[in-house]
Amino acid sequence: MFTKLLHKSPDGVRHETKYELNRGVYEILRGRCAALMRRDKYTVDEDGYRISSLYFEDIYGSAYSDKTGGFLKRKKFRIRAYNLSPDRITLEGKYKDGEYIKKKSAVLTFDEYKAILKGDYSFCLERQNSEAVKDFCREALTNGLKPAVITDYVRDAYTADAGNVRITFDKKLQAGVNSFDIFEAAYLPINDYYDKVVLEIKYDRFIPSYIQELFSGIPLMAKPVSKYVLCADKLLEGNKK
Repeated sequence: MFTKLLHKSPDGVRHETKYELNRGVYEILRGRCAALMRRDKYTVDEDGYRISSLYFEDIYGSAYSDKTGGFLKRKKFRIRAYNLSPDRITLEGKYKDGEYIKKKSAVLTFDEYKAILKGDYSFCLERQNSEAVKDFCREALTNGLKPAVITDYVRDAYTADAGNVRITFDKKLQAGVNSFDIFEAAYLPINDYYDKVVLEIKYDRFIPSYIQELFSGIPLMAKPVSKYVLCADKLLEGNKK
């Protein structure tokens, strides 16, 4: 599985590959990762930590259509909170080119977050030193970015300094409903994926051999699983009823 992953990536971007796991394989792999890697700093309990993300769509529906259409180059904008706490809210732009990803991020105040929900982007004038904020506001003003979908899941994550490797297991996928406010929405399980696990492997230039060996004997096939698309489809399904 690692022949492709070991290619050298350009400066400033990272490799990212996704796999779909059942619970049994997840339990095996998480045990191996826990023995040799550090758990993520956001971890709050044995299960991991909760990530809630508000994704935005432009007037063309590009985030959804580019992903489902299989475009190699695409971008998404989102606001993310951890463990449903307003203490740390981040604005992120994710840019993907094949297996390579690049992210720009900025910490938002709670007031800035609330302003965005209202379509008020006046704070952009005060954040010209942030590339993430400038990109987001440019897209919002020129292509009509608006809140579209909330994704919510539990992440069990492990890191290693060598290669800047990050291995994450995402589970208990839910879609936010009835509100675009992460902190006020209700959450609806995505039945087909609530009990499945999405494995993501991310790294800079290489994966150390001892981490490669963690996957020994585990048959994995890369699959372009999109939690955003799964949640968007769930909402569309509900709107048709």
